[in-house]
Amino acid sequence: MEEVMKGNPRHNAGANPALALATTGPSHSQVPPKQVQTRVTVAGLNPHDQKVRDTGLFIGDNLPAIFVNDVTGVVTIVGPEVSKFKVGDRVFSQSNLDGYSQRILQHEIKASNHAETALIIIGGGSNCGKFGVQLLKLAGIAKIVVVRGSEEELQSYGATYVLDRHGGNGAVLQRIRNVVGDDLIYAFDTINLPVEQYLAISALSCNEKGRLARLRFSGGALDESRIIGNKRARPFWDRVEYCSEDGSFLPLRYEAIDRLDADMINELLNRCRDGRKVVQTQFRVSA
Repeated sequence: MEEVMKGNPRHNAGANPALALATTGPSHSQVPPKQVQTRVTVAGLNPHDQKVRDTGLFIGDNLPAIFVNDVTGVVTIVGPEVSKFKVGDRVFSQSNLDGYSQRILQHEIKASNHAETALIIIGGGSNCGKFGVQLLKLAGIAKIVVVRGSEEELQSYGATYVLDRHGGNGAVLQRIRNVVGDDLIYAFDTINLPVEQYLAISALSCNEKGRLARLRFSGGALDESRIIGNKRARPFWDRVEYCSEDGSFLPLRYEAIDRLDADMINELLNRCRDGRKVVQTQFRVSA
C-alpha cells in the first residue's frame, strides 16, 4: 500500500475544502511503451493547486483527486520503447496532477532568430512570469519587458525593462509604449482572467498582427487542438537540465519540508486563496 494526498469533492458542497492523506493499492506493474514509472521523492506546491482544491480547476468532478504536478523522483520502470532514461535515473518533470502519490507514470520527452524581437509579460512577479523571463532570455529575445515584480530579481533572470504597474492602465500602457513603441507583437499574461487582459492586448501593435499567450481562459469547452504541445515541449525538456546545471536557468526561491503534511499544505493553499504571500514549498513524498 502507498500513501497519496487526495482532495475530496467539497468544492461542490460549500464546505471548507481540504486535502487528506490516503492509501492506495500497488503501483503499476506494466508500463506503456513510451512511458516511465517514477518514484516521487519531492513534489512542489503551486498557487494553481489552491484553485484545483477549491474550484475543481483541471479536475472537474473527477474526485477524489491527487494533486500537484511539479515533481522530482527516481525512475523505477521504463517502457520498452524508452531510450533516454534507465532505471535509477533521477528526473524532474511536470506530471499529470498526480505528484502527491509515491509512484506515477510519465511520458518520455526527448527550438529562429529573435535578435530584434520584443515581448511583454503581464504578471512578472508570479512564478510563471519569472520562469517566462528566463525562457525568453534562453530563446534570445532581445527586449523582455515586464510589468511588474521585484526589479532586481527579474533583471537577474534576464528582464531588460521592469515597469511600474501602478497609476492606472493608461499610465502603464504609456510606459510600455515608451519602451516598445508600436512594434510589440507578442504578449504573455500570466495572471488575469480574459475580461482583465486588456492591458496586454492594448500594448500590441496597431499595425501588425499580434499574439497574446495567456494562462487563464474563459469558461466552457477548451479547444485542445490550439494548445502548443510536443513540438514546443520536447526541445524545452531536452535542454532544461543542462541550462540548470550551467546556471542559465535559475530556480526560484523555495522552502523544503521533509514530510507530507496535510495541515501545512492546506494552510499554504489557504494563503494562496486569501492573496497572502507564499513561498513555493517542496514536500518530500518518499526517501
